[in-house]
Amino acid sequence: MLPIKKILALIAFDQAESDSLDYAVRLANQVGAAVCVLNVYPIPQYSFPDGTIITSAQLAAQLSETAQKHLDEAVKTRQGRGVELSSVLVTGNPWEEIVRVAKSENADLVVMGTHGRRGMSRALLGSVAEQVLRTSTVPVLVVRGS
Repeated sequence: MLPIKKILALIAFDQAESDSLDYAVRLANQVGAAVCVLNVYPIPQYSFPDGTIITSAQLAAQLSETAQKHLDEAVKTRQGRGVELSSVLVTGNPWEEIVRVAKSENADLVVMGTHGRRGMSRALLGSVAEQVLRTSTVPVLVVRGS
């Protein structure tokens, strides 16, 4: 088994991601790894028939501020468990950013949650976990949410 020194753990502030973050922290504690907690959020864009795409600067700032607050709280509530924790907040396409940050952070493992959707809901919504599994050069552990 290869040594795991750094785990990239995803959080989207729902139960599946919270469960996977707790799992990542427990695993890191057992193997002596650090955990980098990542949240990726998209900025809503509005397009018009003439091809113009706009994003409200105020909305983008508010989303960033709220996401950072939740990310800080997620890290804070897991302090003191014998694991070095850091955090990264980025905006963009979730699966692309997860793969990019895993490389840039030199992660040895990505731990992420999934809702385990099947059928039409998965087809309509897509699967971030599946895209990460298909494209990541870093091993990925998917934790099914409760």
